Amino acid sequence: MNTRVVRIQNIDEARCNQFFLDVDNNANQITQYTVVHRLLIISIVLAPMTSLRIWKAGPAEVLCLLACILHLTRRGRERGFNSQLICFWSAFLLASALGTVYGWAFYSSETTPSQLLTWIYFAVVSVVSYDAFRMATSDSLKNALKALSLMGCSWYLLLYLYSRLVRSSILGAPLWYEGTRFSGGGSNPHQLALFLSIIGVIQFAFMLNEHRLLNKVTLLLAFIISMLLLMETKSSTGIMSSVVGLTIIMLFTFHDSRTRIVLVSLLLMLACLLMSPLIDSMMRWIASDANGMGRLEIFSSFPSAFMKSPIVGLGPGIHAQNGIIEFHNTYLELLSMSGMLGGAAFLVLTVQLYSALKVNQLAISCLFTLYAFGLSGFAMRRLVYWLILSLVMAYVNAQSLAVTVDSWCR
Repeated sequence: MNTRVVRIQNIDEARCNQFFLDVDNNANQITQYTVVHRLLIISIVLAPMTSLRIWKAGPAEVLCLLACILHLTRRGRERGFNSQLICFWSAFLLASALGTVYGWAFYSSETTPSQLLTWIYFAVVSVVSYDAFRMATSDSLKNALKALSLMGCSWYLLLYLYSRLVRSSILGAPLWYEGTRFSGGGSNPHQLALFLSIIGVIQFAFMLNEHRLLNKVTLLLAFIISMLLLMETKSSTGIMSSVVGLTIIMLFTFHDSRTRIVLVSLLLMLACLLMSPLIDSMMRWIASDANGMGRLEIFSSFPSAFMKSPIVGLGPGIHAQNGIIEFHNTYLELLSMSGMLGGAAFLVLTVQLYSALKVNQLAISCLFTLYAFGLSGFAMRRLVYWLILSLVMAYVNAQSLAVTVDSWCR
């Protein structure tokens, strides 16, 4: 019996020693990988500037692809591609490809085969970027998230001030959409609204857990600036998704699960009591948005679009109102283009993501923010969506690895 205990202890010590040996041996390589990480972070920051694209590629897409190529051509470290992402993309792309064939044959005005390239690009980028981020430590990824939020806030604040003080465009890219909504170089304000809502949630989460006063004040100022810029986009979807993300963060500040349940129950009771005025206020708020009530009308055309090909969809394209306009809803677009097969794959991925990320306040709040934005925007077709998702997945994975090693070494 004593011999067995000694053997188990020796195994745990060997694992612990091997981990730190691997870290030491790969220290230089991890340092080299900061180039890849920085390229990916810059890609996220520049992703909303869609007006700088030539065809489908802009600075963000090019830098992201370059980072992925650098990562794939690097030798000396075992790959660790995420099986959940691979399974999702395999099923989703298969359904979309079959849907494209069917849609092109019977509903050619609603199907755009060339858009499959965009989704293949997102598949490659999300899988490879996760593997690149996975090679960093949890502290490095934490710093990367902070740097992303502060860099993004500073960059778009500079663009905003430039647009107010100098001119309303930069390098030919308009900084305002229709002259009234800040788009930060985007062809529309939606990508910027998604980006600002995400970095606002990141800043708020780090601010609550920051102990140094200077860092806390810096994050608070960055959060306020991000929210003010978000207001300038006049995106009700971005504001709503930020509120969802911030609510999740506040719920996670209560570590006792029973306290969370009581708080959620009280909020639900309050919502029931105020249901009528809340609905009236929400309808007025939606009506005040430039696209608010119009999107509700667009959503109503989903059943007819879905029934054209319920199993594999119609492939990527424009499916609402018989091919006149997009649905502007991630989940309706997903079902229209890939059918029940793609929808089932996304549902499985969602369950897996929630199970993996719910242990981390920042990660789960980012997930809820992305999903909330999808209610009134095609968030999945944004580079920001997949890079942020890969980053927070890698961050949670690195944290769980650090906890495991710490438990081995006790």
